[in-house]
Order: sequence, then structure tokens, then C-alpha cells
Amino acid sequence: MAERSLRIEFADIRVSVILFDEAYFMKPVKLSRHSPARLKAVHKHSNYEIFFVNRGRLTVVTDQGGVDCEDSLVVISPLLEHYTAGPEFEGYAMNFVLERLPNRAKSLYDCVLEQLNGGILLMPLTEDEKFYVEHIAKVFMGNSPKDHLQHLLYLLYSELFHRMKPHVPEAEATLSKQA
Repeated sequence: MAERSLRIEFADIRVSVILFDEAYFMKPVKLSRHSPARLKAVHKHSNYEIFFVNRGRLTVVTDQGGVDCEDSLVVISPLLEHYTAGPEFEGYAMNFVLERLPNRAKSLYDCVLEQLNGGILLMPLTEDEKFYVEHIAKVFMGNSPKDHLQHLLYLLYSELFHRMKPHVPEAEATLSKQA
């Protein structure tokens, strides 16, 4: 099984993304023995695990119960014991690690970390995110240059993290500027 690790940076965040060739793709017809979708036993990771469920349903089970994921993405926090169920889905999986970049503004990192450290984060999957993960698969398996893959990962994680950052309503933004 081949592994590819890439780093991307934006705002005050460095993301180290880990892709495994046989574990990235999750299809009900042919699940690799390395696929996270086949891990029925309780396990945990030292990094974040993210599933992009494009079709069908995946259930992530923890000691707090199950979370059904359909046309969504789910991020599992490090060291959270879990397993997955639901062979009738298609999607992608990857792992990542976050680091705060030194000497930079701290607002995005703090917002993202607050959202991610709650155990399981479930969000609807946007059309742009579906596009990115499908193209990441093509580039990853097609042996394209590293910078193509890095650019797609940058676009994907940038979109994800900016969706996690709370938005200030226009009226509040105006009032705070006047104060």
C-alpha cells in the first residue's frame, strides 16, 4: 500500500494530509482490505480521520452512539474510539494533522480546532467538495505532478475550514466598526 503525505498552508494553519492509495477509495463493490470502511473493530487514530460520503450511507459508531452520514462529510477527532458500518456507500477517506503556524494571526486555527475537537463533526457535503475529492482521486491515482494534488487539497481544505469559521452578520460587523 502506497502512502502520500503532503503539507498545505493557509492563514495560520498547516495541514499535513495523508493519503493511502488503497484506503482512499471506498466503494461497496470492491473494498480493499486496507479500506477504513472495512474496519468493523473498534479502533482509534493519532490524527483526524475524514470521510467524504458521496453516495449511500455510512454510520460512524462511538461509545456515545452512532452518527449516520449521507451526502456528507464526517471528521473524527484523534484518539476517539470508533468503528464504521454501512457497506452500501461510496466515498473517500483521508487522515490529517493540524498545526498552528508561528507568528501569524490565530483566528482561523482556533475556530477550526474548536469545531473539530468535539469528537465527531458532521457537515453536508457541497458540490465543490465532491468535485475536489473526485479530482483528488484522479490525480492521486494518475501519478500527476505533486503540485496538482497539493493545489486540489489546498482548495478542499480551504473550503472546509472556512465553512467552520463562524460568520459575523453584516449588521454586527457594521456596529462593531462604529464602536
